Amino acid sequence: MDDEFPLLTTDHAIEFIREELGVPVTKSTFEKRVMQGEGPSVARFYGRRKLYSRPALREWGLSLSTSEPAILVPDSDAAA
Repeated sequence: MDDEFPLLTTDHAIEFIREELGVPVTKSTFEKRVMQGEGPSVARFYGRRKLYSRPALREWGLSLSTSEPAILVPDSDAAA
């Protein structure tokens, strides 16, 4: 079903991750991860633009979340 939809530019990819997956990723974080090789795989280039597939974005976006709850450590200054 995902193959019926066009590939997404960076801005649309970020919007997809936020709205479809509920993952709060910023454009700067997305671009930084892509440049470091830690982002979603690029499906195709259109000139200088990177284009992403929805399945690759879904897989990457879901990998950002964790099922483990965060452990908050109290600030030692606050206890005093």
